[in-house]
Amino acid sequence: MSIERHAIAASGTRLVRSMDSEPVVSGTRPGWCIGNHRSIAKEVAAKAADMQQHLTTLAREDERVLHVELDRIHGPQRAG
Repeated sequence: MSIERHAIAASGTRLVRSMDSEPVVSGTRPGWCIGNHRSIAKEVAAKAADMQQHLTTLAREDERVLHVELDRIHGPQRAG
């Protein structure tokens, strides 16, 4: 899973970060996608909670990084 975070601070500073993680879900199915459309849709829907949980975990981890980046950029402004 690849995620790109684009954050804009109140000062207008843009902070961009790319994160790659292991796949949350994967699968294969014999035959043509069109013939398995309903089965594939059900399987993906069943994994939606797992994907949401994974995204939430990555967002929490990134929040700490984002705070450090913001403090590094805006730290001198707060002190002055």
